[in-house]
Amino acid sequence: MRTGAAAVLLSAALLEGCTVFGSGGAKYQSGSVQVVATEVVGSHGGTVSVARTGTPLDGIEVRFPAGAVPDNTPIEVAWDHGTLADVSGTPSGVIVRLVAGDLREFAQHIEIRVTFNPTQKPKTVMAYSIDDQGRLHTLDVATFDSGRGEALIWTFQPVRFTWVLVN
Repeated sequence: MRTGAAAVLLSAALLEGCTVFGSGGAKYQSGSVQVVATEVVGSHGGTVSVARTGTPLDGIEVRFPAGAVPDNTPIEVAWDHGTLADVSGTPSGVIVRLVAGDLREFAQHIEIRVTFNPTQKPKTVMAYSIDDQGRLHTLDVATFDSGRGEALIWTFQPVRFTWVLVN
């Protein structure tokens, strides 16, 4: 099942910047960080793929369209061994850190393709950034395909993020 881009953008506009679960809700506990992929991306764009690392991040792709970053921007994808508790839905069990040199914002949205086990048959996927205080904030989910076990997340910032399967 695919969600329409218009519906996703409308719900994203309504939720933009919302903190999820309010006070006393979901709890993030930081953990050690393991870098699993690094690439240098230029203004022409590019893709950073995580493969054959033996981590839950295998299969993640981060796509940078032309103009999203300046030339020679070091991109780092890392597995955050932290934990997430008291969240509605089924947590992916994966927390990812995306670092883009000294950049705090991209000139265009980037796309992050994440995968999950399609036999779980979720009705949707919710994606969240995790701020420095451990609070969750919604991210845009551009597409969701339950049958293939894929979701495409959009962001304008290098973030620490996770996703939750909702049944």
